[in-house]
Amino acid sequence: METVWVEEYSFQVRRVAGRRRLSITVRPDGSFWVSTNKTLSQKRIRSFLLEQMNWVRSSAETMDALRAQNPKKQFQSGEIYPYLGNNYELVIQESRPLRLQIQDGKMIFSSPISEKKMSGEQRRYYQQKFQNTYKKVAKKVLTTRLEYWSERMGLQAQGLSFRMQKSVWGSCSSTNKISLNMKLIVAPLEILDYVVIHELAHILHKNHSRAFWNVVETYTRHRHLAAKWLRDNVYLADFLGPKSDLHPN
Repeated sequence: METVWVEEYSFQVRRVAGRRRLSITVRPDGSFWVSTNKTLSQKRIRSFLLEQMNWVRSSAETMDALRAQNPKKQFQSGEIYPYLGNNYELVIQESRPLRLQIQDGKMIFSSPISEKKMSGEQRRYYQQKFQNTYKKVAKKVLTTRLEYWSERMGLQAQGLSFRMQKSVWGSCSSTNKISLNMKLIVAPLEILDYVVIHELAHILHKNHSRAFWNVVETYTRHRHLAAKWLRDNVYLADFLGPKSDLHPN
């Protein structure tokens, strides 16, 4: 991988044939990328980066703060996990069967092995089980909310699927098949419901016309609140992904 150093920052160079403009990307994981064409010299790239260093520093500080707000989960008792807009302290207890439940303000995960006896490999294994259980709960909750709002709105989706996308919270296809992001399980119920209502409204209107928003606003007052929450909390469910976007190592 081609690298350019400017001050204390290391930039990975991404070269694309025919590209006319240089651009910089500061990724949430703290890596820095510059995109350019196949022939531009490193001297010219470095000169461009020097001109943009104030923006780079500001963006790097923003990403540092984002990672600090969303620390990497180690799957240990005492960690805080979000669920439907509330935060719960994780308690890992030795018990069968394997399950996840909310009880007395705690998120209790039962595993056949006590936390103290878990090897590193076993902890990673049960962390994956924990994530999978979280996603199963998400599917159940999202399905229930879709059924509830389908009945309220008199609109029926032709299918429901689940995804784990970074920032696409929901979609409705041309054939009225709805897809919902399982990461919505961390959102307050009114935010989750807004996404469901939004996608159901697309059954009637395949656009964002005034008629579409009239349908949405008939069933929720949280349109603008939800849009802001979804923008501000893209990484709140980072711990559910197969790999972290904020903490790759």
